[in-house]
Amino acid sequence: MTSTTFYGDSKIQFNEKGDRVHVAYDIVNINNQTTHTVGYLDSSGKIEINEKDIVWAGEGHKPLEITLPRHLRAVAVVDPPFVYSVPIFDADQCRNLRSVVVNSIDVDGPWYACQKRLDNTTNEQYCCSGLSVDLLSNLSVPEQGGEIDTSFTFDIHLNECYGSVILTDDGYKLSGMIEELDSDTADLAIGALTINPDREQHIDFSEPWHYHGIQILEKWKPRSSAIESFLQPLKLSLWTTLFISVLLIGCAIFILDTYSPLNRFNETNLSDVAFDPRDTFISTSDEKLSFGEAMWFVWGVLLNSGVCEKTPRGCSARVLGIVWCGFCMIIVASYTANLAAFLVLDQPDQGLSGLSDSRLKNPTANFTYGTVLDTNTHQYFKRHVELSTLYRNMEPYNVKSAQAAIDALMNETLDAFIWDSTRLEFEASMNCHLRTRGPVFGRSSYGIGLKKNSPWTPHITNAILRLSESGKMETMTQKWIHSRQSRDCGEMPQKPPVRLGLSNMRDVFILVAGGIGVGILLNIIEISLGKRRIKLRKRYEIAHRYGMKWKEITFSDGLKVRTCTSTAVTNWRSSQNGRYQRIKNDDVGKQRMNVMAKVNLNFDEKPVTLFCSRCRNYVTTRVRRVSGFYSYCWIAIFIALFLWPCALLPCFLACFADTLHYCPECSHRIGRYRRGRKPQFFV
Repeated sequence: MTSTTFYGDSKIQFNEKGDRVHVAYDIVNINNQTTHTVGYLDSSGKIEINEKDIVWAGEGHKPLEITLPRHLRAVAVVDPPFVYSVPIFDADQCRNLRSVVVNSIDVDGPWYACQKRLDNTTNEQYCCSGLSVDLLSNLSVPEQGGEIDTSFTFDIHLNECYGSVILTDDGYKLSGMIEELDSDTADLAIGALTINPDREQHIDFSEPWHYHGIQILEKWKPRSSAIESFLQPLKLSLWTTLFISVLLIGCAIFILDTYSPLNRFNETNLSDVAFDPRDTFISTSDEKLSFGEAMWFVWGVLLNSGVCEKTPRGCSARVLGIVWCGFCMIIVASYTANLAAFLVLDQPDQGLSGLSDSRLKNPTANFTYGTVLDTNTHQYFKRHVELSTLYRNMEPYNVKSAQAAIDALMNETLDAFIWDSTRLEFEASMNCHLRTRGPVFGRSSYGIGLKKNSPWTPHITNAILRLSESGKMETMTQKWIHSRQSRDCGEMPQKPPVRLGLSNMRDVFILVAGGIGVGILLNIIEISLGKRRIKLRKRYEIAHRYGMKWKEITFSDGLKVRTCTSTAVTNWRSSQNGRYQRIKNDDVGKQRMNVMAKVNLNFDEKPVTLFCSRCRNYVTTRVRRVSGFYSYCWIAIFIALFLWPCALLPCFLACFADTLHYCPECSHRIGRYRRGRKPQFFV
């Protein structure tokens, strides 16, 4: 029996166990107690069925395998041109909105009510529109003539970010819209949600509805303009103040040098000193600085042409001259730098060339760039090892939203923004000051995000494909992105370099004013010191005359001295002859003394007989040992050699001490022997 094969409507055959090998069945449809074949199941298990011939119960459409929810919770992120938002007080106001200006852009409807959750009990009301909202509205409409009803209603609420998958020590951490889909607080996510492998592990994506990449956006910097004249770098106010300063400094240097007495003191001839107290100044040759020479000096320093004529000789005038030199150095350097900026013609627009640009790999301290946190672009740089340097450089400057980054670009607190090419091209078309740089990289696509294993995933995908095939998707893209009225930038006006004005250089003129004040103060000090020097010079000349007279009297050939007494002379010039007569009549004086006056001018340890300039007596000096420079030097030497016990010996030993000679009558210091130096004589 098992080896027997029967042929009829189908082949009947059994195996060795008695099981039928070949099976073939007709699939029949029973309707009103009548049957008709609608399909066939062959022996290989293949089913061929014609669903159009099937009459379903109730003569309706084919029932679904599972029941689809008819109301969906959609989550979005405000991100023009995909989602715009306008704050309102009542959700019913969205029905009456038509065209609304949002960030200088005319946004047409339709507008739908949406809300943003602040906490568990408080919501903010908005009206939302944009490409993603329009797409969601078209997806909610069922296919005409379709066998399955895929219509649904929806409500929209807003989130702060798209979200990403972050690996932590405790596992994966989700954020933004991704976290809402995973936690079942939203059914689908709309907007510029990029499809990537990390997100696909936690949520489902529909077929892509828009393709994009990553690009760089930076603020356009205008080129420098050509120079109009050599006067252009400085404003008229600064030129006027500069010429006034030249005249003022020239006059100030002339006056300070004229009334400064120090240059004449240095050329004083002592033989011409007058002893009249009323003679306050000493006449010298006229070599003072003239007004013309002072102005030539000022112009020569300013124009850096060299100074060949006379220069200021007084201290106060020279100090002011140094301040003027510093002022001229700053002015000339500032003028030269600003002139170079005006001379730059057709400076090329040095924008970023792409990710390989050296300014991104090795940025300077003043160059910053970043992206949006917890987004696909942020994760793109984090995943790629070859971009780790760029990721570390941009980490301190990343922002929370794309709009915040664009505002930072306009405020020049951020130099480059790396983000989705679609949004950046849209912003560049709306703002003439923004430019996209470099090629598009990291190409990807946007998709509708749904909960994992959502029954709506195939239906949303079919709806997107249907919209793409019908051209509806292209129409929406043209409406919201490409047909936005972009500004005709044309040739942007060239911004010339900033002209330097008085407000920019006022600190330099304050420096010059301070120099004039210091010069006047030094001139006053010079005059006071000059008067004191006149007195000292006169005292020195008087002392010099007394010294010369003392030498003349002391070394006179007709003068004999007594070594034991000192004779007072009240008026030496008038009583000289009388004094010789008394000596002649004296018993001692009768014996002629053959000893000539010999005075030891070294003032060593022996007393010296000489003429005292204060009391005008012939006296024999008294000697006293004092510590001087020589002994102090030895003390320092002993200390340096660590001979501490010997450090005080120079204060007590005579071989280290100086000898001071003073008058026994009036205690006047007459002379001093200084070891290691010349002796001193006091008048």
